[in-house]
Amino acid sequence: MKNVYIFLLGMLFYSLTATAQTKIVAIGSSTVSGEGASVPDSAWINRLNAYYSDLGISVTIVNLGYPQTTTFNGMPSSYLPPSRNLSPDTPFYGHNITYVWQYHPDIVIIAYPSNDIVLGFTVPQFLANLRTIRDSVQAQGKIAWVATTQPRNDIPTNERQQQLEAKDSILSEFAGHVFNFWDPLADPTTLGFKAGLTNDAIHPDDAGHALLFQAVKNANIINTTPLPINIVSFAAVEQSTRVLLSWTTAGEETGSFIIQRSGDGAAFSDIGQAAAVPSSSSYSWTDVSPVGGRAWYRLHFTGKEDFYSPVVTLGPEKGKLSIDKVYSPDGKDQLIVELNTGGSPSVQLSVFSAGGIPVIQTPRLTDASSTKTLDISRLAAGQYFIRLSDASGHFVTTAFSKF
Repeated sequence: MKNVYIFLLGMLFYSLTATAQTKIVAIGSSTVSGEGASVPDSAWINRLNAYYSDLGISVTIVNLGYPQTTTFNGMPSSYLPPSRNLSPDTPFYGHNITYVWQYHPDIVIIAYPSNDIVLGFTVPQFLANLRTIRDSVQAQGKIAWVATTQPRNDIPTNERQQQLEAKDSILSEFAGHVFNFWDPLADPTTLGFKAGLTNDAIHPDDAGHALLFQAVKNANIINTTPLPINIVSFAAVEQSTRVLLSWTTAGEETGSFIIQRSGDGAAFSDIGQAAAVPSSSSYSWTDVSPVGGRAWYRLHFTGKEDFYSPVVTLGPEKGKLSIDKVYSPDGKDQLIVELNTGGSPSVQLSVFSAGGIPVIQTPRLTDASSTKTLDISRLAAGQYFIRLSDASGHFVTTAFSKF
């Protein structure tokens, strides 16, 4: 059976102006919570609040930053971490993306500058988590801004190099909606803090926080304009020795779609291009030389404003749990899930709300490959997560939206 991966987005239309009340919620670790600043007013996020106040711009900033947290702590409450002996690696309700929605924000700032790498998580996993959190924001029709990594003086050279690698990946992955927290603070030779920007080797001092404030200020996040074109769906279909990519859009804008592919989910390369035609809403492009094994695809739209699509993954690892295809024939009452149990003797298929509440759970599945039809007629419109898990705790998860 051909593998099909579709990311349903819904149309993300948004517009913010300085004349209306704007609410910003920030999640992240100690740099968000203000560690390193001598007084709260010196922290970059409080400087930002004061800046808007001085300009007479009506803005409310809610700071949910918490020291020592990682991107795993910021994940949706429905997320279960992979089996590993690393900690902390579970969603931290009260400081994660699910908790953010009770504040009804217009903008969400996501900033986990160093703890993931220090605690031993890989750069691809770090990037994947940031992507999931960002996608959760976009699924609500809101704007996400992601901060890069920042330097530290208390870690060995290999971890400093990983922080630099992650910085470059974040700048590429989230271009257009990213804060560069690395370059203002980092010494290009040591990859630690520049002299005079930290008192404890871990956090920026007042001078460092001032530089981070400037980075956020220069991003001009309050005047973010609506995306000129919106990607409604994006799919990758395996066709023998080729991969067909197809996507649909809303809005009209002249520009180009740069097709990008990755072999690890972190570093992407350009492999093709398709012109955006104002009169068209459906596009396709064929990868005639796909990579062996798993592959990740995304679209980089270049026009008046650059932005990236969510990522679709093709080619699940053999012998592992996989959700191969998710679609709704009627768009409202039924959801078809094609899956593979990876040989596990007993697996569970569950659906969770964005708030982590289980809403559907099937009987245990024992057949290796299966197609399940789920009744979603009673579910309210919104984002949900499908999780396939086995008795040992391994799982895979994907998102879908009901309109």
